[in-house]
Amino acid sequence: MNVNDKVLVTGATGMSGSSIVTALDKAGFNNLLTPTRAELDYTRKFCVQEYFDEHEPDVVFHCAGYISSHISHLRVSQSDLLIEDTYVNFNVIKAATSVAVSKLVAVGSCWGYDAGNNISETSWQPGSGVHLGVGHDTAKLAVITALHLLRKETGFDSTVLMIPPLYNSNVSDNTSDRHVVANIANAIYNAAKNKHSAVTLNGCATNQRQLVHTDDFSSAALLALDNDAPLLNVAYPETITMLELATSICEHYNYSGELSWSNDRPLGNGAATNPGPQDLDVSLANSFGWKPAISMHEGVQSFNVL
Repeated sequence: MNVNDKVLVTGATGMSGSSIVTALDKAGFNNLLTPTRAELDYTRKFCVQEYFDEHEPDVVFHCAGYISSHISHLRVSQSDLLIEDTYVNFNVIKAATSVAVSKLVAVGSCWGYDAGNNISETSWQPGSGVHLGVGHDTAKLAVITALHLLRKETGFDSTVLMIPPLYNSNVSDNTSDRHVVANIANAIYNAAKNKHSAVTLNGCATNQRQLVHTDDFSSAALLALDNDAPLLNVAYPETITMLELATSICEHYNYSGELSWSNDRPLGNGAATNPGPQDLDVSLANSFGWKPAISMHEGVQSFNVL
């Protein structure tokens, strides 16, 4: 790709989109389109089509959509997640194909694969996916399937970045943040700052996850521009429990209060049905030259201090 290409980043103010914008800036791309939600409502088909017709982007990084996790599942109806995300995703994909976008890079999820460990991109088949009953994940699977069909039928070039929970170094008082890591980190940060003797964290202490820092994620996103991979696994190759994550954050903030979890029951007794680990094999990204640099512990050490 050329640094003079016109690049559209949907969801440019969100965690994934803003990290890609930063990476593009650093790489010298000088023709970025970053409309805010107020400037472009991606749920409205004709508004999206009009924007694409007017600006004719060469490349699209598609990051717009609901933030979804076990936290948001408690606050937003699954039907709303599915319907709104489907509008957004298909409107962008349809408009991108209509103006001959040369490359579309979309954000997917590790839950787009069947449950397993050491999961490679070749394991995906139409109908794959862990959470077919969850709106956000179903919408993500629809994106993967639509792009799979477009590649097969028309040769449309796209890559879906298959990622575990994404996080960055920003910690705040927002204990309602729907990103998994940020929600836990913000809760502990708030408890430490206000000297609370205990804090309840959302989720299950024993759930296992890989993670990926936005710096590593965005470098993989740019790498995808010049590689013809329908799916690309992007994760730091270590598996941790949520308790290990929380413990590391507590150590960072010197917090010694009591930790409890909103869902600490054994599987089958009301606990989350996604204990993990759902490990991704990142050897394909490695073969393209991608080397993730930020482990969970290193990422936590980069969190802002009290």
